[in-house]
Amino acid sequence: DVAASLWYSPAVAFVSARELLLGTGGGYFAPDASVTGGELVTVLWRLAGCPAVEGQTGTQWYAEAAQWAASLSIVSDDFDGSQTASRADVAKALYAMAGVLEADTALTGSLNFTDAASIPEDAMDAFLYCQQNGIITGRPGGLAAPGASLTRGELSAMVQRFILALLK
Repeated sequence: DVAASLWYSPAVAFVSARELLLGTGGGYFAPDASVTGGELVTVLWRLAGCPAVEGQTGTQWYAEAAQWAASLSIVSDDFDGSQTASRADVAKALYAMAGVLEADTALTGSLNFTDAASIPEDAMDAFLYCQQNGIITGRPGGLAAPGASLTRGELSAMVQRFILALLK
């Protein structure tokens, strides 16, 4: 269900080949489906090599990934993975993950998004990091759209760009 002509097709192939973001069953990737917090933390947990979690609690399919992410302050302790993730959630998680991986997170310049004033204060640095590294390039009209949900195709592109930025 991911045509080669779609802008996110190479990114879907990239994350799928590395088993970071898997299909939804039956041979489908569902690139236009909204991303949940559970999917987001699971992608990052897989990127980290699926580290074991001591004293894991929770029965959700993403419980181990969520507990791992919370233990590293990638997400909060009251994280609810069943909720739809926003673009701000992804920016903050990727920025936190960069810190966990001891990547260069130095920030310079200012946000270029046309709706930068709508970015929550606690996500400003994360969006600047993602902008500087080409991870989040904005929606049409130069929008960061921090409160908007994102699709699995968009997340695939952001994760691919994040990994490539880490390799620079």
